[in-house]
Amino acid sequence: MSKYKYKFNPELLKYDKIEKTNKQRFYKILSYLLASTFIAVIIIIIFSNFFDTPKEKSLKRENKQLLVQYKIMNKKLTQVSNVLSDIQQRDDNIYRVIFEADPISKSIRDAGFGGVNRYEKLEGYTNSKLVIETATTLDKISNELYVQSRSYDEIIEMAKNKQKYFSCIPAISPVSDKDLIRFASGFGYRIHPIYSRLTNEGRKSRIAKR
Repeated sequence: MSKYKYKFNPELLKYDKIEKTNKQRFYKILSYLLASTFIAVIIIIIFSNFFDTPKEKSLKRENKQLLVQYKIMNKKLTQVSNVLSDIQQRDDNIYRVIFEADPISKSIRDAGFGGVNRYEKLEGYTNSKLVIETATTLDKISNELYVQSRSYDEIIEMAKNKQKYFSCIPAISPVSDKDLIRFASGFGYRIHPIYSRLTNEGRKSRIAKR
């Protein structure tokens, strides 16, 4: 294809060479650039929607691994929560019963939840539900562990007080066994204090009382 264009001149009966002005050249170059840019944008959009870059592939693999780790951590937190619930039941139904103390109410154990949405920043993502459930379980366990720790501190104080109480109760006979004959009489026949004869009335009366 020829680089130049010609126009027939009927007056001179010849072809005149068409010269382009600088303005025309500028608009032509600008149109080429705009067309190239538009085609490039279309190609980029198509590739970005249907093909992943190496970095995107790496991030997707990392997200899958994090999702698996979140699920495993959530299961472990559930197991920890079950163990903690068993400890709480023992605390209320065994330890506090032994020391004659009232069990901790559920409102105190569950204190600190409700009201303001503290997980608002975690919303709006693909796996927000799983992340929020994990964060909620972790916060709940932390709160229950704190309450349970305070409860054990109270039980330790109760045990110390019980120890002091039992240490004040006599556990041995205040009088030696060999000296009991001076203060009490044994079972069987004895001399009547008035009639001065052997009698077994004391033994009969004790049997009757039984």
